[in-house]
Amino acid sequence: MPWHSLATIGLTSLLGRLNVIIPFLSIFLFEVVLLFSLLGYNLKSFYYNCFNNNDLAIYSQALIQCVHSVQCAHNFCARNFDLNPFVSVRGVFILNDHFDPIIWLGAMVLALAEKLGAQLVSACIYIEFGCFLLTIIFYFWVNANSNANATTKWVEYLLLLLLIIFCKGLLLGITFPIHTTTWSMLPVAILVFSIYKKRPLLILSTAFFLCAFREEFPFTIFTLALYYCGMAAGAAARHGRGQVQVRGVYGWWFSISLLIISLLWIVFDFVLRPWWLGPTEKYGSGLLSGLFFSPFSTVANALSMFNWGAFSIYYPFIIPLGWLVLARMRAGMRSQQDYQQDIAVVFFLLPLLLIRFLSGQYAFHYSVPVVSALLMMLIINGFPRALAHALTLGLTLGPVKQPRWRIYWPLIVVGLFVGSSISIHKKVISLLIFDHSSKCQISPEARAATRKLLNVFDDVYNKGANVINVVSSGGVTPQLLRPNLNLYHLGGYLPTDEPIYDYILLERSKKSNIWPLRYEDIALVLNCVAPFVSVKLLDNDFYFFAKGRFPRYCFDLGTLRAKSVIR
Repeated sequence: MPWHSLATIGLTSLLGRLNVIIPFLSIFLFEVVLLFSLLGYNLKSFYYNCFNNNDLAIYSQALIQCVHSVQCAHNFCARNFDLNPFVSVRGVFILNDHFDPIIWLGAMVLALAEKLGAQLVSACIYIEFGCFLLTIIFYFWVNANSNANATTKWVEYLLLLLLIIFCKGLLLGITFPIHTTTWSMLPVAILVFSIYKKRPLLILSTAFFLCAFREEFPFTIFTLALYYCGMAAGAAARHGRGQVQVRGVYGWWFSISLLIISLLWIVFDFVLRPWWLGPTEKYGSGLLSGLFFSPFSTVANALSMFNWGAFSIYYPFIIPLGWLVLARMRAGMRSQQDYQQDIAVVFFLLPLLLIRFLSGQYAFHYSVPVVSALLMMLIINGFPRALAHALTLGLTLGPVKQPRWRIYWPLIVVGLFVGSSISIHKKVISLLIFDHSSKCQISPEARAATRKLLNVFDDVYNKGANVINVVSSGGVTPQLLRPNLNLYHLGGYLPTDEPIYDYILLERSKKSNIWPLRYEDIALVLNCVAPFVSVKLLDNDFYFFAKGRFPRYCFDLGTLRAKSVIR
């Protein structure tokens, strides 16, 4: 055969492959751009003060203080690693607020990032996004075991990434940096994976590790342990006492070990921690006492707080979970083992769902562990593969033409995921491309004013970080964080034993994230502090930064608002 004929055949074959690859590659690149636009959104929001003090400044200051704590004795000061740093922007020792010692690992990563020249708070944002990327990689690794043809495999990967980047529960956590509950997405996914794979040692180690992310997780491990204890009792009864020793996840040693882990964490979190660390915030204990001592009023109050809008986080999972139930029913007795793992995951999720129902908190970081578990539950049971298979057959991309109805249910699932989260991606694109945000002003003038403020602030900080205290409105506090700085959130915590403050910083733009202040409160505070200003360090359309001797009553918003009404 002549060489030009071979070249023609080769070129035709290449063009044919490109006609298939290019559409898939284009969609994949589009999804990757959407994924990393979330990181861009967080960084740009940080630099333009679009985030509030809560929770970005709280956990950022905790991580910074872990690695930058300074202790002095006998006129000698040394830097050490603080296991429970005081967070001035929240007014609490961090482990007295939520018990999440996983921040120690985050602080070690931050210390490494600082040595590489990273800015402290932006490095904290990168740490959380890194957790997100590791979770995505784990999802893809679990999904990799597939015997589908090349076309279906491409569709499967694209659909999996689409389900992740359009999962509203994950997006709400990622675009609300930073919080250790959001970091828990990876260990939650690993725990669900280990439950389905019935790996007792992996379950025990992951369960112990997960309890370090927040004090609610020991309760999820407790209910999971109760389920396995019940299964162990049933297995022992079936095999006869003393005749056959049941091993694995249905053995007594495993279920009792898991129960002991959960009880040890619960006892430490709610009994030993207050004794060891001092008074703690009453989050979980308040919900528990209300549920046990006044269940009807507690449930009634939870129903009154129920937000149907927040239900959009979970309704995209209705059809996929229905598919899972239908698959189990079709498999019959063959799926009995799978049923048992499904029920185990449900037992794990029950405390998380109950806590969110009773507290009325469904969005932001609260939704992340729930949807992370649901996604892994679907992935490990082959839902992306079934979705891709139905879609390729419905589009006649497969080898055999199938009825067109097969395309409908995959498109409905995709539509529900996209429709539930499109508002978040719209917010991200509006800020990144069009410089529009309802929380902050994005303009060259605003950025220049912030740079000027930070230069002035650094001069003040370098002259006396350990002896000054600064009261600031909430939008700019994340950018003001410095090691060993007494920075207080106006409208949040202010120490009662400190009647005089050295510096006041207020954001003047009407588009500022100064929650819980109202824009009118800025004028009230300015009028009160005016007689006590000794030096105006910065006074423009964006910021008022001044030095003086400012009394605490000037920051009592309730009193200031009441006086303004009387006048």
